[in-house]
Amino acid sequence: LASRLRSAAYVAGADLVHEFNDRSWKVSSAVATSYIEGDPASILDAQLSSARYLQRPDATHLGVDPTATSMGGFYGMGEINKQSGSFTGRMGVAYLSPGYEVNDLGFQTETERMIFDTHFSWSQPRPGSFFRNWSVMGGPDAKWNTAGDRIFTDVNLQFTWRWLNYWGGSVRGAVRPATDDDRLTRGGPMARTPRANTWRASLNSDSRKALSARASYSGQNNVAGSSQHSGSINFTYRSGEKLELRLGPSLTRSFNTAQYVTSTSDSFAVNTFGRRYVFAPLHQTTVALETRLNVTFSPTLTLQVYAQPLISSGDYGDLAEFREPSTYQFATYGEDVGTSVRQAHGNYLVDPDGAGPASAFTVNDRSFNFRSLIVNAVLRWEWSPGSTLFLVWQQSRADRIRASQFDETGALDIGGFDLGYDTRELFGLDSDNIFLLKVNYWLNF
Repeated sequence: LASRLRSAAYVAGADLVHEFNDRSWKVSSAVATSYIEGDPASILDAQLSSARYLQRPDATHLGVDPTATSMGGFYGMGEINKQSGSFTGRMGVAYLSPGYEVNDLGFQTETERMIFDTHFSWSQPRPGSFFRNWSVMGGPDAKWNTAGDRIFTDVNLQFTWRWLNYWGGSVRGAVRPATDDDRLTRGGPMARTPRANTWRASLNSDSRKALSARASYSGQNNVAGSSQHSGSINFTYRSGEKLELRLGPSLTRSFNTAQYVTSTSDSFAVNTFGRRYVFAPLHQTTVALETRLNVTFSPTLTLQVYAQPLISSGDYGDLAEFREPSTYQFATYGEDVGTSVRQAHGNYLVDPDGAGPASAFTVNDRSFNFRSLIVNAVLRWEWSPGSTLFLVWQQSRADRIRASQFDETGALDIGGFDLGYDTRELFGLDSDNIFLLKVNYWLNF
C-alpha cells in the first residue's frame, strides 16, 4: 500500500475569536498548515486529485513533480460579523494554497482558492398584521483560483417568513454570471461556465401539530440549455414524546448539455494540448424515499430506524469533444467532426477526424440504471445508569446496470426510467446484512 497511502500526515492550526461592543460585533480568523509524506506515487496522486488538478496544461502557475515525496500547504481565513440588531451581516475572505491537504484527517474537496463570502440579513421578529416574523437575506459571493481566474460568482436574495398561524415558507433566487471553470475537463484546460439562474421555494405547516408537512422545489438553468428541477415533500407525525415518523419522497430530473465522459491522448488535438476531452449530454432522473422512525419506549429504551430506497437512471446522448480552452463549445462526433459508431460489444468506436491522421478510440456507453436500498436500525437500552447496550442492524442492496454490458440489440432500455420495473428489481436484489452488538459498562469508581 506504500504507493497508495501517505506514510505521514500533519496538520497544525490556530484560531481567534473576539467579540466587542457588548457582543454585537465579532471578528474571527484561523490559520492552518498541512504537510504529508509518502512514496512518490502516493504524493503524485495527491497532486493529480480532483481537489487540485495540478496537471492542468494551461495552468502555468502550477506544476507536477512526479519525484516528490512530500507536499505542504497553507490555509487562512478572516471574517467580521455584526450579530445583533435587526440588521446583521458577515463579510469574510479565505485562502487555500495549492498544496493544502487534510483529507487524511478531515474532508476537503478543493484547494488553490481565494474566496470572498458575504451574508446580509434584515429581520423583523415582532408579529405584525400578516407575519409573525420575517427576514430578507442575501449577498454576493465569489471565488478565484490562485492565478486570479474568477471561477464562481453568485448574487442571491432570500425571503423567509412565518404567518400568524405558524405556517411559513421561503423563496430564494440567485444569478450566477459566466465564469471560468478549471474543473470541467477533469485536469484538462480551462473551460467556461455559462451564465445560470437558480431558485428555490418551500412551504411548511405548523410544526407544533401532531402531523406537519413541508414541501420544497428547486431549479436551475443556464444559457447553454442545462437544467435541473427537484421537488420533495416531507411529512412528520409525532405522538407526544414517544413516537416520531418522517416520510420524505423526492424527485429530481436534470439535463446536462455537457457531462464529462473521458479523455484520450492525441498529438493531433493541438487546440487542447494533445489530448481530446470527451463529453455527452445527460438526461438523469432520481427518485428516493427517506424514512425515519424514532420510538421512545421508556427513558432507557429507544429505537431509531432509517431507510432510503433510491432509483436513478441516466441516459447519455451523442459523444462530443471539447473544442478549445476558455469556452463552453463542443463538436459532436458524426455531425460536426469525425464519426461515432456503436459496436456490438456495447462501446462506441470514435474516429475524431474521419479520414484524417488521428487514431480512432473506443468509449463505453455510460447510460445506466441504478437501484439501492439502505436500512439502519439501532435499539438502545440503558440497562443500568451509565451502562448501555446497542443492537444494530444494517442492510444494503444495490445494483447498477450499464448500457455497455449489453449489445446494441439488447431488449432492455438502459438509461430509461421505469419506476415500477426498477422498484420490483430493487426488492428482488440480494442484500448484505450486518448485525452489531455493543455494550458500554460504567465502572463508577
